[in-house]
Amino acid sequence: MIRSLGGWQAVKDARFSGQDRIKGDHRILGDSAFVMEVLAEAEEKFERFYELKRKGYNLDTIAQKVCDIFDIEPEEIYSKSRQKIRAEARGLYCYWAVRERDGLE
Repeated sequence: MIRSLGGWQAVKDARFSGQDRIKGDHRILGDSAFVMEVLAEAEEKFERFYELKRKGYNLDTIAQKVCDIFDIEPEEIYSKSRQKIRAEARGLYCYWAVRERDGLE
């Protein structure tokens, strides 16, 4: 990391300018701003996971919510039917299950 910053003098200069911690190496992952952005995104996802878990969401509750929206039975989501209403319900169920997957299991 020291070499990628430009040597010890660059490290000292960074420290004096208020950047005493560098969170990335653009040769490997990216600069500090990129790394901080990724960490913030991970924190947001982590918070979302626990919010959904606290509310009691899992794949069964998602299926029930979809069934309530489309006025169908849960078995119809899992059927192989290509009827429009079932296909749309299945699509919504899959979207929510994949999009919020970390918080549903």
